[in-house]
Amino acid sequence: MKEYEELLEAIHDPEVIEIADAGPGQEGIVRAQDDDGMVVGIGSKTLKKVAVFALRNPSRQSDEVMLVLNAEYAPSWNNRAKWIEKEGLNYENEIRFSNLALRRTPKSHEGWKYRCWLSRIHGSKLTVSEFRSEVDFCLFCCDRYLRNYYSWAHLLSLYTEHMEWVRETRIFERMREWISTRPTDHSSLSFVQALFQHCEQRNYFDKEEVLAFLSEERTSLQKLMSRRPGLEATWAHLRWVTLQHKYFIPAGVVELLIEGLEKFRQSAPLDSDDPIAVLEKRSERKWSARYCKWVLKNAETPDLTDEMKAEITAADF
Repeated sequence: MKEYEELLEAIHDPEVIEIADAGPGQEGIVRAQDDDGMVVGIGSKTLKKVAVFALRNPSRQSDEVMLVLNAEYAPSWNNRAKWIEKEGLNYENEIRFSNLALRRTPKSHEGWKYRCWLSRIHGSKLTVSEFRSEVDFCLFCCDRYLRNYYSWAHLLSLYTEHMEWVRETRIFERMREWISTRPTDHSSLSFVQALFQHCEQRNYFDKEEVLAFLSEERTSLQKLMSRRPGLEATWAHLRWVTLQHKYFIPAGVVELLIEGLEKFRQSAPLDSDDPIAVLEKRSERKWSARYCKWVLKNAETPDLTDEMKAEITAADF
């Protein structure tokens, strides 16, 4: 089949970085140059024909075609793993093929499961350059499909296995930049929390580094919440930062609570014709009130006056 052969050729072409849909009702296979490399488009009608042909003619090549078209096709991943166990791993080739499959289906459970397996068998042979490329690709997939649990989980497993590269890759600084433009992705905040806790459990940071991390997280949250005050994910992350303050610098909790109270005072309902602005303010008022009550309940705050405690208790949202 002509289209089947063309797709196989594209899969093995090192200049091709992505197999994409050419559009509904389109036929054939086309190539287009992107800033990063060659993108191959496959029409919806051609895709169905190629998939049927691959299923009816099982082989190593048909497995490659099926996985590029649908990375959730587990039998083909299993077949590919058996070939690697038999012939040995060419890590560079396998990562390139995995990239092709996951670029098309970035939240594929089976695709990420296979990639995690590749990382395990490659193990200690992983170089800093390969590690950086893996981090870049994980963040690319997280950007293409927000709240991508499988990609974040893989990234966390990479860092827990190679904790020595946390500082070198400046992952926490990079995450603050990433989150600042994608504040609704709560999975990214969960990743930051989980990685920090792994670092703490292994005594990777000294106390000065911990305090610097908490201070930078707090500053980053302040900037983010000034732009998007009503997001539940950022308020939940603020609670987590507050818990770390309670453990490392108990006196800092009072300051955070006072900040939360100020946000509540400033979030009075707007007299505005803009419904979005009104909803943002109402949402900020709700989450700031809940945050203040949560801190008052869970933290020891002897420095608060009775008037402030009463104000927080009476906060209505």
